[in-house]
Amino acid sequence: MKEKNQKSKVKSTLEAIVAIGMVMIVASLITWAIAGMMEVNSDSKCAVNIEVEFLGNLILDKYDVELMLDGKSIGILRQGTITKYEFTLSKGSHTVTFCQEGVPSVNGSAEFNVEDDMKITYSIKCHTAVIDVEQL
Repeated sequence: MKEKNQKSKVKSTLEAIVAIGMVMIVASLITWAIAGMMEVNSDSKCAVNIEVEFLGNLILDKYDVELMLDGKSIGILRQGTITKYEFTLSKGSHTVTFCQEGVPSVNGSAEFNVEDDMKITYSIKCHTAVIDVEQL
């Protein structure tokens, strides 16, 4: 009977150790998950405002320009206008490309780096074979 009592105590002790171990594992997983969510939140997206001043030509090279952001078409710009866009972008490097509507080989581009909310202003001007892009 004494031996049975000792086995029962050993079994109870082992069960308690296993239960404590499982609680510690669950607590570690919860801590890891929360830390991962905080990391995702710290790498959140930023508000980016882009303004484009499209300088008009009087006679030659009067064509519309397609604005692209990271390879995706955003819209068509008309000469002599100022157009504003608002984006929510991830932190890191991004590219704006301006190309002649229907003729993507006539283009100009600029790269910018997002680290926080920001505003960027570009001035563009059309020429026969290129679009000049200047960040103001």
